[in-house]
Amino acid sequence: LSEEVGHGLEWVQGGETWRLGRPDWAIKGPVSPDPSDPVQSVFSREGSPLVGFRIQDDVRAGAREEVGALGLLGYEVHVLSGDRNSQVDAMVRRLGLAQDRGRGEMTPDEKAEWIRSHDAGHILMIGDGANDSLAFDAAGCRGTPAIDRGVLEQKSDFFFLGRSLSGIRQLLETARLHGRVTSAVLVFAVLYNLVAVSVCLVGWMNPLLAAILMPLSAIVSLGMATYGMGRHAPANTIASNSRP
Repeated sequence: LSEEVGHGLEWVQGGETWRLGRPDWAIKGPVSPDPSDPVQSVFSREGSPLVGFRIQDDVRAGAREEVGALGLLGYEVHVLSGDRNSQVDAMVRRLGLAQDRGRGEMTPDEKAEWIRSHDAGHILMIGDGANDSLAFDAAGCRGTPAIDRGVLEQKSDFFFLGRSLSGIRQLLETARLHGRVTSAVLVFAVLYNLVAVSVCLVGWMNPLLAAILMPLSAIVSLGMATYGMGRHAPANTIASNSRP
């Protein structure tokens, strides 16, 4: 049994090939896609279809609201999928996205190429299957809800746990807050050093004053960071994954 990434599963036994996956891959010969045909997966034997499967997608509870909140924060949300265009169009409508934010019938290579052509270093990719592996390699940051499949979790920067999508927004908000706090601490450090150097140049510095100012600056910096980050509760649905 082997997997053809982006197409389906193939099993060869007794000289016969059995396939389960995309109709244009599982069925021998040309297949004319019909957008109105609800069959998205076919089980075939030697290229002859035996049974078709109708798959209906649904969005997670609160997904539309979370996608809208990400938009208000200035993030663009796109859907990259190997599913039919009709399915992807229906999904982006449910999420409240513009029609051009969804792209269907994409191969793993096409997903990765799309990311590379859209400032890959600033893209957060969320995926859950082996066909997202190449896109994961291209994205600057990546996360997955699939932690038991042995594929994407090894490449992920974090695991996305639970049913709600709010953890993604909380993670991005925390990252923004971290950036602001870091900038504030750096500004304080620069000002402190300018004042300390000035005091030294005019001859006012002495060992006692230095012994007071040095630990005091460290305490103030730590206090600024603790207070700043403490104003935002961390997401409890995100687990980090430290990759070498």
